Amino acid sequence: MHKDVQVQPIDISDDEGDVKPLNASNPIADIQHFFTDAPRENNKPRKFCNPCGGGKVLSAEHTTLRRHMKKHRGIYYKWAKDNNFDSMIPGDPAMRKKAAEDAKKKIQQTQMDNHFEKEDPTTKPERYSDEAFSAATTEWIVQTNQPIQASEHPSFKRMINLAAQATRGIAIPSRKQNRRNILRMFKQRMKKLKKRLNVRFDLPSH
Repeated sequence: MHKDVQVQPIDISDDEGDVKPLNASNPIADIQHFFTDAPRENNKPRKFCNPCGGGKVLSAEHTTLRRHMKKHRGIYYKWAKDNNFDSMIPGDPAMRKKAAEDAKKKIQQTQMDNHFEKEDPTTKPERYSDEAFSAATTEWIVQTNQPIQASEHPSFKRMINLAAQATRGIAIPSRKQNRRNILRMFKQRMKKLKKRLNVRFDLPSH
């Protein structure tokens, strides 16, 4: 990377709270600050570049003016920071968008990592065989103190059948997810039970 290349710092934190950048209320504040009106040419608007001492005349198109400000990155970025203005120099908006998307993906990935306990990607999956599966089932029963008939339970068979259909590995639920699922299942069953028991009996009349 060249030593003279300057890039506006990209702040993706939420330190500003609800304070919106100046762009929201005045999207051309940078142009108004760094350029002033110049005489028209062929009835087309033009601008003087203030940082150039007013000797540089440019087309008044916003893209052209902001592209020119690449030559004055230092003062542009300082002004943008002091005035809470998101840089509109070509390339900077795309960088901000990418940084925001990357931050969002990172947050989502962190949430997924907390939601699931993933297997070590460096661990090579054991090749399936009836003998290996039988041994793993027995080990699971012993290690988790399951009843000996646990492998015959319909819910266990359903879980294994679902896992057998996976094509890109299995996301093993974490204890937090299991806890939430158990509580949700309990509430659903209690709701159904309450509905079944909510029967009105007519008292015999005397």
